[in-house]
Amino acid sequence: MRVKKSQSIFKSLLPLAIVVMQLMTTMESARATDSILLDTGLEWCQGCYDGWTVTSGDTQWIAFVVTASSAATISKVELNLNNTSAASLAGATVAFYGNPSVAPKNAADLLGTLTFSEFRLQPTQTNSGAAVFTGSVSIPAAGEYWFKFGNLAPTKSARYRFGSISYQTGDWSAFQGTPNDDFFDGGVQRNLNYYPSMRITGSAAPATSVPNAPTIGTATALSATSASISFTAPASNGGATIETYTATSTPGSITGRVFQSGSGSITITGLTPSTAYTFRVTASNRIGTSSSSSATVSITTPASDAELAAQAAAAAAAAAAKREAEKQEARNEITKSVKAYKDVTLELFTKAEVSGVTAANIAAVQAEISGLPQSSRADLSQVLKIARKYEVVGKIASDQFASVYSDSLIEIGLIPEGSKYKAALTAAIKKLPQSNRSTFTLIKKAIDVEMADIQARKERLAKVLARNASRYPK
Repeated sequence: MRVKKSQSIFKSLLPLAIVVMQLMTTMESARATDSILLDTGLEWCQGCYDGWTVTSGDTQWIAFVVTASSAATISKVELNLNNTSAASLAGATVAFYGNPSVAPKNAADLLGTLTFSEFRLQPTQTNSGAAVFTGSVSIPAAGEYWFKFGNLAPTKSARYRFGSISYQTGDWSAFQGTPNDDFFDGGVQRNLNYYPSMRITGSAAPATSVPNAPTIGTATALSATSASISFTAPASNGGATIETYTATSTPGSITGRVFQSGSGSITITGLTPSTAYTFRVTASNRIGTSSSSSATVSITTPASDAELAAQAAAAAAAAAAKREAEKQEARNEITKSVKAYKDVTLELFTKAEVSGVTAANIAAVQAEISGLPQSSRADLSQVLKIARKYEVVGKIASDQFASVYSDSLIEIGLIPEGSKYKAALTAAIKKLPQSNRSTFTLIKKAIDVEMADIQARKERLAKVLARNASRYPK
């Protein structure tokens, strides 16, 4: 039972052990990238000519300003000390603070703390050497920061030695505060031209810059007021993740934006219909914005619905005007032909939009036109009347005869104007078989017959009324 329980515990702890090992491996890998960020002659304290004794807790400390050239993670600080020992330094710390314009006391300015780990004696020395402080402190960006050495145990002390800045190596620098101040014992001593003997080790953040320009793709009109612009992410993001891409139009400087790091496309809205545009794209990271890409090939946005409607209306008006001009020209040609006693062709009637003239009746129409007197030949309306007569006759002779009314019969002279019997005569025509209504002559004959019959009935009725009046006088 105990064996099984032990195995169960081992299995439950195994994933945790793996995570711990991976974390240790990661930390070792991170340490492997550490380098010396600042060294002001630590090993031999070249140029040292003074020092300050730090004692007893947080009331006795010393601080200098370091200038960071970039963001970094500090893993180790080494200070040149004498008149001390590892036992005296147990519990001592090196702390880093922001806000270099005030003394490093405020908790809100504290960035982190490194703790004492060893005291490395210099050769032949018994109380002088390098005090090593380790841990991890994150420096957020390039700039000035305090480092503060102190926090020794009661009755313990260490003398911190000052060296010359002329021996400095590394990308960082150190000096005695701003402005020209060193902070001791929580107070300020001015005009002490001292520089610390120290070494700072850590991993500096890679230098960052704005991204390279993206590679432009194609622009595609999506509607009358929008377009899509494709792009490819730049080869270099400047050492910081690209956060946004922005496309800008020319003309108008209208922009669209996407929040992503890789290639893609951007939609711009608010464009003007029927307008030629080119577009450029920029990339932005936390440092800033890249230069613009090259411009897209020019595209033209489509016309809006209102523009299309206006264009269609204009086209229809232009076509109507053209047809009207062609019609008037053809009608003028008809008048010229009639005046010159020339036959008017069916094609010319068609161009003039004169209805009623067909291949079947063109000869009859031409014959009637030839019979016009000289005084009427310059009057186009006389030709139109002839054509209208054949148009109405054609309808009467066809299956459209039901749509023919008495006004049309009066217009072409089949029924006298003002006739009291136009309704009866029209009804009589509609009752005729198609063979008896195929020409003007046959229709006119049928109307005359019907009118004669009406007149006969009228006369018979008059006689009956007269006879009755004589028989039955009042």
